[in-house]
Amino acid sequence: TASLATKLADTSASEVGKAYGKSTYLITTLKPVPPGTEGAVSLEGLAAGVVGSIVLAAFAIAIGLNHASALVPCIIAAFIANNVESLIGASVQGRIPWM
Repeated sequence: TASLATKLADTSASEVGKAYGKSTYLITTLKPVPPGTEGAVSLEGLAAGVVGSIVLAAFAIAIGLNHASALVPCIIAAFIANNVESLIGASVQGRIPWM
């Protein structure tokens, strides 16, 4: 469930951040960058990612795939993984051919 919550958080954050992010910043320097830049983050994207992970983790609990105690760990794992992916995008993506 945490893996799927992470994927939904990443996709939600990316798409909402690109479309609705008022201010996007590079996660490594916090300097303003255009929406869609690898490693860019926005408050709107961050919020969408958190909501996406909550929705998926809650759904998994509702249909009996996870116990309710898994909700917070899934959300935390998705938040951390989403930000680590942004760090990777900002620091090495495009510099290493296979990434």
